[in-house]
This record gives sequence, C-alpha cells and structure tokens, in this order.
Amino acid sequence: KSSSFTAYTQSGFGPKDQKDLADLFRTLSEKGVLLMLSNSGHEETKKLYSGFKIIEVPMLRMINSKADKRSAVIEYLVINY
Repeated sequence: KSSSFTAYTQSGFGPKDQKDLADLFRTLSEKGVLLMLSNSGHEETKKLYSGFKIIEVPMLRMINSKADKRSAVIEYLVINY
C-alpha cells in the first residue's frame, strides 16, 4: 500500500478532498440518503468513515504494462445501510 491517496486528476485529489468527500457522505447519510462508496484501502479512509460499515474488497489493477507486476490492492466499500 502506498502512504498517500491517488491523484485522479491533473490538480490532484488529496487528503483535503478525501475529507470533503467524507464530510459530504456523512451529511447525506444524516439526511437519510442510502449511500455506498468505493475508496482506497488506507487507514486514513477507515478513520474518515468511522461509524459506517466498511467492507474490504481485493481489486486487481491492470495498469502495469508488465503482467507479472500487476497485483491486487484493497479497496473499501463504505456503506451506511
């Protein structure tokens, strides 16, 4: 596992963006919206979504040009129902 979140866009998607997303998830959940979110399998993610159901899901990434270097990573499904 890497120690930082992935930059999904040119301007990045860092810790502040992750916190904003978690805050929105929590706000919507408090309004009764049923939610499921997939996010990176980092300890910080667990902290951001504490109190919600978190399921670890192994995901195979096909982004390495060398097949023998492709490996499974853990992602979290965060669910409020």
